Amino acid sequence: MKNIIFIVLLSACSLFAQEKPKSQELKKKDIKELVEVKDTSGLSEEEVRKGIAKKEKLDAPIFHTPWEKLSPKTNGYDWVQTKEGEWFKGKIEEMYNDMLVFDSEEVGLYTFDFKDISQIKSFHVIEVNIEDIARFSGIVRFSNNEIVIIQGDKKFTFSRGEIISLAPKGTREFNYWSGKISISMDMKTGNTQEYRYTTNLNIKRRTSVSNLFLGYLGNISSNDNKESENNHRISQKYDRYITRRFFWTPVFSEYHKDKFQNIKNKLTAGLGIGYTFVDNDSAEWSVSGGPAYTYTEYFSVLKYEENSARSPALKMGTILKYDITKDIEFNFKYESALSNKKAGKYTHHIKSSLEHELTSWLDLEFTVIWDYLLEPEIMADNIAPEKSDFQFMVGLGVEF
Repeated sequence: MKNIIFIVLLSACSLFAQEKPKSQELKKKDIKELVEVKDTSGLSEEEVRKGIAKKEKLDAPIFHTPWEKLSPKTNGYDWVQTKEGEWFKGKIEEMYNDMLVFDSEEVGLYTFDFKDISQIKSFHVIEVNIEDIARFSGIVRFSNNEIVIIQGDKKFTFSRGEIISLAPKGTREFNYWSGKISISMDMKTGNTQEYRYTTNLNIKRRTSVSNLFLGYLGNISSNDNKESENNHRISQKYDRYITRRFFWTPVFSEYHKDKFQNIKNKLTAGLGIGYTFVDNDSAEWSVSGGPAYTYTEYFSVLKYEENSARSPALKMGTILKYDITKDIEFNFKYESALSNKKAGKYTHHIKSSLEHELTSWLDLEFTVIWDYLLEPEIMADNIAPEKSDFQFMVGLGVEF
């Protein structure tokens, strides 16, 4: 009996010893099979990543449309997509002169170059001004350099180049206005007391058919408590566009005062025409001019000379803006007037500046100004003012 029990136990131990290696073999086999799963599609890793399907090698395609080409639903927002494929949601404020102002949920108020926009999907009704045709209001879809304006069952399609401007229907008056103020200050104390203040203010009201410019430039300086500079210039110009490039100016005016050029008050007013020769993503150049009338009053004159002068005049000017880089802009402005000798005969005001964008609203500015008067009025003490005045300024500009 004991012999039988011993034989049974020995057999059981033998079976158990044989089962353990078998179990280990299965585990190794399973792991080996999991690790060595093979892709039998015949596609490269790059092709699999891009979702490119080869019909001769796959039973079913993967993706036909990359996610970058998919667009979001409006859901109460306007949407714009950049050429890099990024989508922004928010509200379109305006687009004019190839600059799209967009109030984004993520980055706040931001200005895009229209050339960098690949798609627009509007939720709000947008008014679009098409060159030489008309204004259209509707839901906007923009892609492939074409804009589609949807009015119920009607659709109007135009190319990118025909778009002059766009803005939400019923845009508030406030949205047409923008401006910039620049201030520079120099102060010196010690053996000499010297200070200088310069303020430059520009305000614009811009719509699809008109531009209104208001400007002020003022300089005050002193050396050892003795005034060495005191001049002020206030200008206004109103342009109406007949075509996208040709415009006329129903009225322009300028008030100028410069103590050290012996100009107590000078007022010029007139009208003119102009043409924009260059208007693209990186540059803008326009020329304008027309007849005017000028009145000048002097601080002092020689004995028996009149202290004022009146004269017809011919005003001419040009404005150039050029984006050197994304953050650096060059601006050049030239204004001149031809009149009779008593009014100065020939005058010009030239201003050029380099503006480096520090933030979306703050610029660092380097400015050079040259004012020239060919025939300055001789003062009562028989001293003639210098014909040229030069200024070099470094300051900060705040956009609003």
